[in-house]
Amino acid sequence: MAIEGPNCLGMVNFVDGTPLTFMHERRKEANRKGRIAMVSQSGAMATVLGVSLRTHQVAMSYSVSNR
Repeated sequence: MAIEGPNCLGMVNFVDGTPLTFMHERRKEANRKGRIAMVSQSGAMATVLGVSLRTHQVAMSYSVSNR
């Protein structure tokens, strides 16, 4: 099963502080460990949800945008 496609935002592993994406992730935020993981078909939706969660100070463990 293909998880990452050519037109996706990539993934961010907040647990290990590994941003594998072309989006700007602040190092401080990349080291936050949360209990929420997000997998999104839409990169735009992943971005909107990620910004909303950060605005409400909810930390994520992983964020993956698939194709």
